[in-house]
Amino acid sequence: MSMTDEERRQRVLARAELGQVTVLGTLTDEEIVALEGTTVEQLTMMPHYDVVADKRGAVQAAARSLVAHGFALPHEDRSTRVTPSDDIADVLATRRGTPVLMVIERELADTKRWSYCLFYGESVIEEQISDDGFHTFAALASVNLAQHLVGLLDPISVADDQQSGLVAQYADLDEFLVAVESMPEVAQSVAVSTLTMMQVNPDRMETAAVYISPQGAFILRMVEDRYHLSRATRQDLGQLIHDLIRNVVAGAGDIAE
Repeated sequence: MSMTDEERRQRVLARAELGQVTVLGTLTDEEIVALEGTTVEQLTMMPHYDVVADKRGAVQAAARSLVAHGFALPHEDRSTRVTPSDDIADVLATRRGTPVLMVIERELADTKRWSYCLFYGESVIEEQISDDGFHTFAALASVNLAQHLVGLLDPISVADDQQSGLVAQYADLDEFLVAVESMPEVAQSVAVSTLTMMQVNPDRMETAAVYISPQGAFILRMVEDRYHLSRATRQDLGQLIHDLIRNVVAGAGDIAE
């Protein structure tokens, strides 16, 4: 008897433990397409697959490798799609079904990294993606999410050594972009992250940006009808994640710390 997506998700969510990030495994863009099918619209970025010229060939190679290593069985129609093993099927099931997710896109030097956090009550499944198309899945308790993501936002740990405070306010993003040109502490950022917290139904969304430079960490977000740029401590970065969740998800006051 086949398992439902919900049953598979529950098996994965049971692995989320307080104070720990449980790594569930890593798949490539092409492997995910081979496992889910070429016609399935992907929730996440597929940075390597999107630029591959011979997509069918790439998926065929991934499918053969999955079968050869015992991670999948050939699909009954003998197409490029393969049937995943139970462990992989469980992880893939977590990519379907949540109405709430947070997406972080971080640019660091000439690289990009994405974090997709899917919320399931007291647990979160994170799918972190490198710009060469490796998807690493992890399970963690919701209360540990902010602490986990701060390391992604501030890769050089500059927020540990500064005080918080409002720097300036702007009427719109254009005004901010003009002002930044004369603010080297922001203009010379080594890491820039955009955060989007969304609830699919009803459609609700909150966004913010984090700038990390040798001179400090800065948060840009809408407060009422103006954009506020503030210096940020590590605690402020964690509070930002908490606030985005709380503002989008009803009753989410204990999801992040």
